[in-house]
Amino acid sequence: MVTSGLCIGCGLCEAVTGGRVRMTMTPLGGLRPTPADGFSPDEETQLLAACPGVVCEPRVDPGDGPAPDPVWGSYTTMRYAWAGDPGIRFRAATGGVLTALGLHLLT
Repeated sequence: MVTSGLCIGCGLCEAVTGGRVRMTMTPLGGLRPTPADGFSPDEETQLLAACPGVVCEPRVDPGDGPAPDPVWGSYTTMRYAWAGDPGIRFRAATGGVLTALGLHLLT
């Protein structure tokens, strides 16, 4: 997830592995997990099931009311979004959505 640019720095991998994976600050100011080797098949399954860089599945019918999620809690909709400016999109967390919205509000 980290090398493919899909890590959002949420720290779920640290929580799922009981601290075997540690979140550290990068030179660019983002949190990223430190590499760890030797995961058991169960740990790997838990990591892949929890990581938002791997799992992003909106509900088929948003009219069913809030959907429960064991990691994120209940939600009513989930959307794909990113900043239009590549300089923001690829440097900010989560595709730069909040950074771009904040800049728009300030200007």
